[in-house]
Amino acid sequence: KNRRSQLRAEAAGLRACIVEVPARPLPNRWISHWDQTVLQYDTPKLMKFLEELQMKYTHQKSVMLDQLLSTVNSLNTVRSPPAMSIETGGFLLLYNLFQGNTDARLVSEQCSVSLATMLLPLFPDAHEPGLLQSILHTLARKPLIGPFLPEFVDSRKHNRREIFVGLAPGDDGTEAPLGTLVKGLLYELSALSQRPSSALRQSVQRKMLQRRSDVLTKERMFGKGGWGGGWG
Repeated sequence: KNRRSQLRAEAAGLRACIVEVPARPLPNRWISHWDQTVLQYDTPKLMKFLEELQMKYTHQKSVMLDQLLSTVNSLNTVRSPPAMSIETGGFLLLYNLFQGNTDARLVSEQCSVSLATMLLPLFPDAHEPGLLQSILHTLARKPLIGPFLPEFVDSRKHNRREIFVGLAPGDDGTEAPLGTLVKGLLYELSALSQRPSSALRQSVQRKMLQRRSDVLTKERMFGKGGWGGGWG
């Protein structure tokens, strides 16, 4: 329909036309907290944060119902120290659910974003001021942006360890994929906060659209998670 409107406008010599856009989703009442910490980190502050960042995480492309219930039960159990916090592993768990790198389903319904939104307030440090918390609350308040953000990729040469750090410990060729992800997120989210006419914002938006287009193309061709199912 929008394409027809465009063609009619072009035929009439008009430079603009009326188009229809999807309805804006209803606001998420489960998440009410948000702060601007993600916009307050300059390079020195970020590097200091990454030097101290370390978390334990085992990536999964998909999670099953029993795992979901176990995670909820663990977060609801009062422990000292807590079983998991955002800065000790919860960030990567929730981010991959928001971004789509981890698929969660109840029966056949995809529920990754809903699950991440439900789990976020259960973490003991969820409402403490911090960069990781601010990123996650941004995704919970604006879930549509998640799939356009960079995917977490464990690019380490020796990736058997479950411990991820913010900065590589030395010049031995090792990498810090967690730090790479956080720096990329801070850069892109900061760019999106600028004026719509900003050259940096427009450049980042084009990059995000291309990234999302590539993901959808691969899913269309091969199906999500493997071969087959793409051309049905």
